[in-house]
Amino acid sequence: MREIAKLAGVSTATVSRVMNNPDTVSPERREKVEAVMTAFSYQPHQRKRPKPTNLFGVIVPDITNPFFSQFLDVLEKEAYLHGRSILFFNSRHDRHQERIYLEECARHNVDGVFLLPLTCETGFLEHLQALPYPVVMLTRTSSLITSFAVDHEKGGRLAAEHLIKKGHRRFGYVGVRAGLEAKLNGFSDYLTERHFILPDECCFDIKADGDLNAFVVRCYQEKKPPTAFFCMNDVTAEKLLITLQKHGIEEVDVVGFDDSMTARLMAFSSVAQPIREMAYRGFEEMLVLVKNKGEKSETYTSLLFPPKLVVR
Repeated sequence: MREIAKLAGVSTATVSRVMNNPDTVSPERREKVEAVMTAFSYQPHQRKRPKPTNLFGVIVPDITNPFFSQFLDVLEKEAYLHGRSILFFNSRHDRHQERIYLEECARHNVDGVFLLPLTCETGFLEHLQALPYPVVMLTRTSSLITSFAVDHEKGGRLAAEHLIKKGHRRFGYVGVRAGLEAKLNGFSDYLTERHFILPDECCFDIKADGDLNAFVVRCYQEKKPPTAFFCMNDVTAEKLLITLQKHGIEEVDVVGFDDSMTARLMAFSSVAQPIREMAYRGFEEMLVLVKNKGEKSETYTSLLFPPKLVVR
């Protein structure tokens, strides 16, 4: 298959889809692949459809984050109630590791995989489509794959609205920018609509900018530092609060995202995601996909759930 892909100038995933789901490939690419296959008299191996294993894979980016642990808990309980078992993987925010685990699931002949992904890039989603089992994506949505998530943009807007109502006029953001644009955009757009700004110097990217401690010191050396922050999740909010306390900085409002046990214990406001509802709906959809395995789907279910701000 790799040689066919190389000669046709396409990916192996595209070759796989030409053989298994040709209608999902553009006519131009399909013709290229089929021409190479014909020229070399390529005959794909006809593999028997594996018997159901009653095993589902679950891949999360960080099991130490209580938010992802809650997803795993709900999925495991649902699997047990349906006479199934869970094969669990922790990608540790590593895209390469995530792909390895997807292949590992294929080797274990899982009936399907619940994926809490690190990216929604088109190439990656096409790779998911070509896998030998159905995938249900949770926490992010796309029209290219069955997926369920919360409306992150709405969540960002709720955080901004809350902080403005509390009287704040100077704002900051701590989190990842790439891949989580919806949260940040919702927050920033709402501020702009109310004639406030989110200065670049008050935004910290935890992956790209390095030292959170140095960022806090730099911010509070300014004459008018932020009085409120929005964080991409509760784990990040906890780190920010600890850093602020370390420098004796008080009376700063922090809003997190996920409303996990961390937010409840540290008593800061957070945007809640309906984890159980998303997981239940995802599990129901997976059962349908497994039942209809082998049948081509013209469309994929993609649904956004409304968030809710929990004020503390």
